[in-house]
Amino acid sequence: MVKRKRHQHGIASVELTLIAPVLLFMLMAVAEGGRAFLQHNAISKSIRNAVRHVADQALVGTGSQVVISPTLAAEARNLAVYGSIGGSGSAMLPGLTTGDISVINAGGGDITIRADYNYSPMLGAVLPDFGFGPDRNMNLLLRAEVTMSALQR
Repeated sequence: MVKRKRHQHGIASVELTLIAPVLLFMLMAVAEGGRAFLQHNAISKSIRNAVRHVADQALVGTGSQVVISPTLAAEARNLAVYGSIGGSGSAMLPGLTTGDISVINAGGGDITIRADYNYSPMLGAVLPDFGFGPDRNMNLLLRAEVTMSALQR
């Protein structure tokens, strides 16, 4: 029995050396997925607030026609990006601009606001393949879209 134990010295450190990179990769993947989920949730909430603002303020013409003025569209973009219709402060997400937000008259009395946000991972936008092929772009396009009927006054 003593001989058997002597041959197993260092086995645990070898196992840890083999398993640690896999566990670290899994931990980083879960953290990255959680971060992407939180950012998508944040942009979805801001788009929802913006479409509520537009639905409340849009002018409804004859036959349930929605008229979105350029000022109202700018307010919606500012609300989606900065959290205020004035556009003051910093963006809710890093790299999010008013150019990423689309305000669309969907017809039939509906208003659609869409956001296309380029999500950049924590560890960088490029995953190297270490000589086994081309490097991989890790940026993801997070898209949030909300449609709401205009409120008639």
